[in-house]
Amino acid sequence: MASSYWINVLDYGATGNGSTDDTTAVQSAINAVPSSGGTVATGFVYGADSAFYEGDVSAGTAPTQAQHLTRKDYADSKVSPAPVTLTDAATIATNAALGNLFRVTLGGNRTLGTPTNPTDGQRAVREPIQDGTGSRTLTLSSAFGLGSTISSVTLTTTANKRDFVTAVYNASKSKWYVIDFVKGH
Repeated sequence: MASSYWINVLDYGATGNGSTDDTTAVQSAINAVPSSGGTVATGFVYGADSAFYEGDVSAGTAPTQAQHLTRKDYADSKVSPAPVTLTDAATIATNAALGNLFRVTLGGNRTLGTPTNPTDGQRAVREPIQDGTGSRTLTLSSAFGLGSTISSVTLTTTANKRDFVTAVYNASKSKWYVIDFVKGH
């Protein structure tokens, strides 16, 4: 039975800032796990190939490689620490690789363009904000799929109010499926 032994990768040089490659620090932490086993990376740690790692090294497993930790490639693990402010334009461009929360203040009726650089399974929230005039509309590009529960996205019209549109990307369909729409904050 593995003992309750925890290794904090920050003690081995990881920065955990989401941009520095902490693979060497993760490996050092794995190497420090005693033969009885233990848990490495109590949180998310940035690693090679934009992956995050967390997990246990069990008794009887030679703790010698980062592959003993679970890669966390789902997008929610790649949350950018700050919301991304999008540029208002007739067609609003989004680089999905920059984060998971995207804000834009609408200065007119707009189209949310097809996001570039998405990750399969990525969940992203778009936060359109009405300007001081209000009554702005937002049309979603054909890359967004609506279902029977959320069959349309009609923004609140009140000046300076914001709405939230959450979508999950499916790479096999090249589609952002809208799974939540909340109005009037």
